Amino acid sequence: VGDYEIRETNAPTGWLVSTDTISAKVSADGQVVDAGRVNNERIDGTVSVKKVDETGAALAGATFGLFPVDASGVAASVPVMSATSGSDGIATFTNVHWGVYRVKETAAPEGYTISDAAPIVTVDAQHLTVDAGTVTDRPITGTVILTKTSDDGTPLAGVEFALYPVTKGSDGSTTVADVPAMRALSDANGRVSFDSVRYGMYELRETKGLPGYLTMEKPLGVVVTADGATIDLGQVVNTAERGAIRLLKTDAKSGDPLAGATFAIYRVEEDGTVAEEPSDTQVSGADGIVS
Repeated sequence: VGDYEIRETNAPTGWLVSTDTISAKVSADGQVVDAGRVNNERIDGTVSVKKVDETGAALAGATFGLFPVDASGVAASVPVMSATSGSDGIATFTNVHWGVYRVKETAAPEGYTISDAAPIVTVDAQHLTVDAGTVTDRPITGTVILTKTSDDGTPLAGVEFALYPVTKGSDGSTTVADVPAMRALSDANGRVSFDSVRYGMYELRETKGLPGYLTMEKPLGVVVTADGATIDLGQVVNTAERGAIRLLKTDAKSGDPLAGATFAIYRVEEDGTVAEEPSDTQVSGADGIVS
């Protein structure tokens, strides 16, 4: 018999201890006093996920959504909350109510594709701190192609090209790397192909030409922004180096100019082979000059 004060001192796992204080008075032997109901609030959970690239390095700037999953296993189309990965690659959702959720990337860092991975997590009394694991993003890549020809349209094989990365500063200025990211040679059809070129800006330069041809004077700008895209730079022409040959046709005795003499010029290859057909044919004029 007497007056009493009732307080909760320890709550079940997953619930907060109630702050309510209940007063009860027992006035007779054997009396049962109904002290009423004590409600406990659930402790909200925390869900984290880590974003990495294909090498396992942490990626900042990836945005994830937390999508509720209903009893039939269908995820909502709109997330109840969002979180973005920091420099350590971790995105954390706090104050998550109990339930089942799908964790899905909604925006990838610049230069990367959005992952299809969408792990399902459960937040309840036994799972208040949940690690959704690691989600890997693949870099955006494209293909850069061109065709190398001479000025007469003949495909040129063995011409070397290189792609140099270009970075853009906060002031809008650009810097070209000293070392190329990739190199490629033209094939028998004059085709040059750079495969799996990562997202970004590049400068294409001809780094090794062919004897007898002028190299490309100005570099070409290349920008890779769409995954799987093919960027065709078209036909890149090398002009053949050309000179002039001049001779004078004269009479052996008098030294007077002779008109009407026909001369043909035959190309000699590096191995000494002489072409069967002439490259050009000219006839001396009245002044005896053949040019």
